Amino acid sequence: MPLDQLICDELLPYAKESQLSVHGPPIACSAAAVQSLSLLFHELATNAVKHGALGREGGHVDVHWNLNADAMIVSWKESGGPKVAPPKRLGFGTKLLRQVTGRQLDAQLDFHWNPSGLCVEIQLPHDLFVGNAVGRPADAESGEPENVIPKGDERRILVVEDEELVALELSAELSRLGWAIVGPAATLAEAQNLLSHGVDAAVLDVNLRGRPIYPVAEALEARDVPFLFCTGYEMVDPEGRFPHVPIIRKPVHPAAVSAALSDLLRSHAN
Repeated sequence: MPLDQLICDELLPYAKESQLSVHGPPIACSAAAVQSLSLLFHELATNAVKHGALGREGGHVDVHWNLNADAMIVSWKESGGPKVAPPKRLGFGTKLLRQVTGRQLDAQLDFHWNPSGLCVEIQLPHDLFVGNAVGRPADAESGEPENVIPKGDERRILVVEDEELVALELSAELSRLGWAIVGPAATLAEAQNLLSHGVDAAVLDVNLRGRPIYPVAEALEARDVPFLFCTGYEMVDPEGRFPHVPIIRKPVHPAAVSAALSDLLRSHAN
């Protein structure tokens, strides 16, 4: 998921668009980091509503991120709220923030209780993110769109999805992010036929017009091709044949699928 979208998704329920500035180089969060990063920004937003800038009509929050050689630096700055003073004791929200950043994200969180507004600096490891911006100096200039896969190294991804609009949107967005799309396939027969074209990974809907995708999943395993399930079902495989296959719940954002594919191929290569 793109970092700017993740931040806006967490902040907009608590603020007007005019109260927010969210900016930085294009970058996507890895699938493994989305939940923890969402919780981090959710807690910052609710704290700003209760005690800071978002509790006032004229309050404002600026979120900016930069990359350096060692980490992703995210800056959270509040202004236009009540006068700020360091708390006499840590509240539950602050403790939760430190736990999330320290244990789940392996990150560093620094609070600066400026009278004009709270400032928080968050240092996050590079491996929580994917995209062209990772490993590139913050001032590097490029007019090219974000890509998860470097140019010249596109991976062939089989997309199997029986909802036509979902399949077209997912395929178009994954293609924009740098993946070479095989399909999409809407039936078992189409998916099985496309396997002969050679693919590097696959995204599989579990139920194709009433028929389970498991024969295709088994064929992919036989070919040692990694894949993930994309489904709205709670019970993906009652027989437990694919215990280690990642699952992304619908509705999904294509960038989250892209990040999961990157993680999947990286793990498979190792």
